[in-house]
Amino acid sequence: MLLTAAACSQFSVRERHDPAADFTRLHTWAWHPRTQEPWDRRLTRDRLDVIIQDGIQSELTAKGYAKVDDDPDFRVNFHVAVGARQALQSDPNTYGYYLGAWGMEVYAYDEGSLFVDVIDARTNTLMWRGVVSAVARPGLSLDERQARFKTGVEKVMAQFPPR
Repeated sequence: MLLTAAACSQFSVRERHDPAADFTRLHTWAWHPRTQEPWDRRLTRDRLDVIIQDGIQSELTAKGYAKVDDDPDFRVNFHVAVGARQALQSDPNTYGYYLGAWGMEVYAYDEGSLFVDVIDARTNTLMWRGVVSAVARPGLSLDERQARFKTGVEKVMAQFPPR
């Protein structure tokens, strides 16, 4: 229970980028044309795609990037997925030896991840990928899910451009 409670409030954020990419030349952006559904089929969208798009656009605007219809410097795409995870946690209240472990419990949970890609519009190559992940919490209300996605977008976009 402690692992679940702690993990619910935490976001894991990571990014990777092409070290040869020149991020200083980027000034304008557009959405990348969709070639596939951006959502894991197990998830309910409930306007969350709009929350993500609005959040990404707000973050880019705040950083000085202008959204354009034609000839952008870069394109942005996103994808949401859920994956099964397991964690091993010691239980200080459990003593004894069972199943080869001493006071250890395995917790299974689902983790949701939002992937944000920045693609060079000239070469159509990936320049940057940011990923924010958190324990999936299916019992949340729509307002709570929207707030969580908004926070996730803010956290991952704080990593762009790379320093």
